[in-house]
Amino acid sequence: MKTCDRCCFPTKTWTMSMFNTQEICPECKEEERKHPRYQEACKADREAIKRGDYNFKGVGWTAPHSQR
Repeated sequence: MKTCDRCCFPTKTWTMSMFNTQEICPECKEEERKHPRYQEACKADREAIKRGDYNFKGVGWTAPHSQR
């Protein structure tokens, strides 16, 4: 079983963060979607892909408030 890179809880499923290269669990992804800069992070990712940058490191994660 994998451990979430953000919350360190065990998880059987994960996805990449839109903010950085962390592999995060579904709960952290849901919290990430609520982040005030989420749309900005998604746009930056799309623009990087259009430029051919498939290894974009993201805009950087900063927690907007308390983590679980």
